[in-house]
Amino acid sequence: MKQPFTKTIFAAIFFVLFYSSAFSQLRKEMTKDEIQTKLLNERQTFFDEITKKTSEGTTLVKIQGVVFFDVNQDSVYNIFDNGFRDEELVLYKDCGSTSVVTTLITDGIGFFYTYIDSPGEYELILRPNINPNFEKVTKTSFCFTIEEGDNKDYVFNIGFTNKFCDENKQAGGICETAPFFCNLKYIETFCSGLPTMEGPLSGTSFCPDGGVFNNSSWFQFVAGEGDYSFAITPFDCAPGGGGSLGMQAAIFPSCDDLSNPIVCNSNLNTELFTVPTSKLTPGNIYYFVLDGVAGSICNYTITIEGDYIPFNLSTNFVYDLELKEQPPVRCQNDPLLSIVLDYKEFTDSFSLSVFDNFEYSWIVTSPFKKGGFPLQNYFTYYGNTFEYIMNEVGDYEVCLHKISAICTEIVTVTCKKFTLSNDLPKLNLGMIELNSSSFPWTGDTPDLNGLLPTDTYGNTWQGSPINKTDINSFPQTFTNIVEEIYPKCSYIQSLEIRAFFNEIGIYPNPTADILTLTIDHPSQINSYKIINHLGKVQILSPSIDGNLSQLDISALKPGLYYMQFLTSTGTIIKSFTKGL
Repeated sequence: MKQPFTKTIFAAIFFVLFYSSAFSQLRKEMTKDEIQTKLLNERQTFFDEITKKTSEGTTLVKIQGVVFFDVNQDSVYNIFDNGFRDEELVLYKDCGSTSVVTTLITDGIGFFYTYIDSPGEYELILRPNINPNFEKVTKTSFCFTIEEGDNKDYVFNIGFTNKFCDENKQAGGICETAPFFCNLKYIETFCSGLPTMEGPLSGTSFCPDGGVFNNSSWFQFVAGEGDYSFAITPFDCAPGGGGSLGMQAAIFPSCDDLSNPIVCNSNLNTELFTVPTSKLTPGNIYYFVLDGVAGSICNYTITIEGDYIPFNLSTNFVYDLELKEQPPVRCQNDPLLSIVLDYKEFTDSFSLSVFDNFEYSWIVTSPFKKGGFPLQNYFTYYGNTFEYIMNEVGDYEVCLHKISAICTEIVTVTCKKFTLSNDLPKLNLGMIELNSSSFPWTGDTPDLNGLLPTDTYGNTWQGSPINKTDINSFPQTFTNIVEEIYPKCSYIQSLEIRAFFNEIGIYPNPTADILTLTIDHPSQINSYKIINHLGKVQILSPSIDGNLSQLDISALKPGLYYMQFLTSTGTIIKSFTKGL
């Protein structure tokens, strides 16, 4: 069995996937991106098949479990245990047979699962790949029977423990390739000795207040929560070339800069000593090193003392799905729904740096139907922004199904619904100004200011010609539905027209009693007044009643008069003569 939690385990945590042993060999010759693409494609195929079977009413029985290192040696998988990645299990049809149903590979936390849709006898076997340092504490093969109509989940956990702790010499010689721990309790199995050879950092500064690197043992870990510390017990120490005797220890925030440790102890420690973790941020990655003072060669044991709780993502922050941009409109070509995961709240000790390499799994339920059921699609991205092309009008549900960190994950996080509306979008051409000579206006000629408006798609007015008789308010809005001008889309054009008219006629002129007026657009006249040749107002009307078609001037004295009309666009003056 491969040693769990090496650095390569955490370079990328893939999904629980189902693939053959042939692909297991092939992936050794593939790049990480090629492997991830292939695994994601196979995962999508798997979920498509599950969706199909579910939509057809097939009852599926889930087979699941975890292959784990039993840190506290209680033969039960719990929070203190660590999973083994990339372990192969084979599911056979019938116990003792060679008829393979599927091959399963454990993910980054040792988890595996599949579904069975047929009743009968099955056998699940962990393929033998046992390191001599580990011995099983549970069964590694399980024969079981699924009855007709059975819908319960079957759980098979497979545990191992280290039987030769004092022979386990797996600590890293350099910072970058050191063993990686999600659960620090596992570091207690590294009870071995410091290297007998000096490391690449030999002679460089160890602590700011003294000491230098010599023969180092490195470990990487994700800081947990609680009040805990490293307890190191050196024994059987032998002096190195420097003459001094003992061990020193430090915790660094990065392998790139070893000049500023968070915690450092360069004392000549030959008996039990502790390294506190109170300055560490839960969820962040740190680098723990043990070193021989003056090259001392010591054996050691490490225990984690105090109230230690492995980092668990789900207990540390509150989050929500927010629109990065407004919902797409129907007229967009391939309308894009862009959603961002918004981190709302954190505990005081929590740092955003732990999110840098998170993997986000999304499920989109679209308006499409397959077998009478809404079609679901599965996606995985690194980074907290999700984009999806909405190709069908209707309701979409977007669920952030899972967040996977280096050592922890949250399943079934949050969902939100978004709608690609069937309502026709309205595109405003803006406002134009026309006068009497502009009509009929077809949309092909500029307005009084030389403007020829176009919409977002470059179309001028596509409606019927607008005639002078169509104007009955100031300004006036006209709309028109444009049919399939843009791919996949119809939309509404909106246009506002300010029409300026000054055609006012007065007759008979002269007249003795009744003055008849012809006004093209009475609604544009706000008020009028009649003044004599001396400039004195004789008749004043602050408002217009009706069409103002006739006016009684019999009370006026004979002579010349001027009639002033105050309109929406200015003042119009007409003259007339009052006869005897």
